[in-house]
Order: sequence, then C-alpha cells, then structure tokens
Amino acid sequence: MNIEDFADKTPTFVLEEFFSGDLKGWGTTLRRMGGLQNRFSIDAQGVWDPSANVLSLKEMYTFDDGHSDVLTWTIIKRDEGKYEGRQRVSVAISARSSVGQWFEDQVRLQRLVFPS
Repeated sequence: MNIEDFADKTPTFVLEEFFSGDLKGWGTTLRRMGGLQNRFSIDAQGVWDPSANVLSLKEMYTFDDGHSDVLTWTIIKRDEGKYEGRQRVSVAISARSSVGQWFEDQVRLQRLVFPS
C-alpha cells in the first residue's frame, strides 16, 4: 500500500482542520516484539494559527495502569500535505504526510531523563 494510492479519495484529510478544537480518543500501545502493553484514553486540544502555518496540540493521556502523560506538540505545515511535528518533553520529530483520505505519521521518540 502506498500513500499515493489515496490521492483521489474523498473526503480529503486536512490535519489542521481535524486536530483543531477538542478531541477525545482511545487506543492501545504494543510492545516492540508484539502483544498488548496497555490501553489509554486521550483528551486533546488543538489550535491552528493560519498566519504562522502552525498547529499547537496538547495531548493528555490516561493509561489503564493509572499513570498519565502530557505531550505538547508544535506542528508546522511545510507544504500541502507535508507537516513537521515537534514536542517538548522528549526528543521527538514527526514527519507527517496526508494525501486524499490517507494520513501517515512516523515518529522518532526518545525520552529525556534529567538527573534529580
């Protein structure tokens, strides 16, 4: 399957429209070698600034083991269907693409650990 296979599909996925406003979701994380690691719910708020081509997205995760996490993303629209996302807590760079109905997000994430 190739992202270009979705170029003529509608409705078109527009990241800055989809992630603007209040969002709620649920998901699972998987272990590297497969198998369920945990489940989570997510509450998020996104604000699109068209003059800067920037989406600010705050994601608040609650996991089934009781812990929570907050990620704050700055997502820059680089070109039509091409985005770059960065978040503050970890070293994370996200290459995001959308074509037609398809949205693809490849995230490299490394948690920062600060000595106490």
